[in-house]
Amino acid sequence: MQNSKRKIQNRGAMPRTQGIVQLIIIVALSVIILSLLGVSLRALFTDQTLKENFIFVWDFLRHAWGIYVWPYIQSLWQKVQELM
Repeated sequence: MQNSKRKIQNRGAMPRTQGIVQLIIIVALSVIILSLLGVSLRALFTDQTLKENFIFVWDFLRHAWGIYVWPYIQSLWQKVQELM
C-alpha cells in the first residue's frame, strides 16, 4: 500500500538532473539555430547599439513596474492579507 502511494506521489515529480539536462539541450539547440541563421553571438554581445537598446528597454520596464504595476500588486496584497 505504501509503495503505491509513493509511486503516485512521485509520478508528477521531475528529478533535478532531468531539468538540468533539458536546460543544456535547449541552450545547445539555441546556439545551433542562431549559428544556422548566421548570427554571431560575439558580435551581438559587443554591439554598442544593441547594448543601448537593451538598457533603454530595461529602464522602461523598471519604470513601468514601479509606476504602474507594483502599486496595484501591493494594494492587492494588502487586501489579501486583511482577509486572512
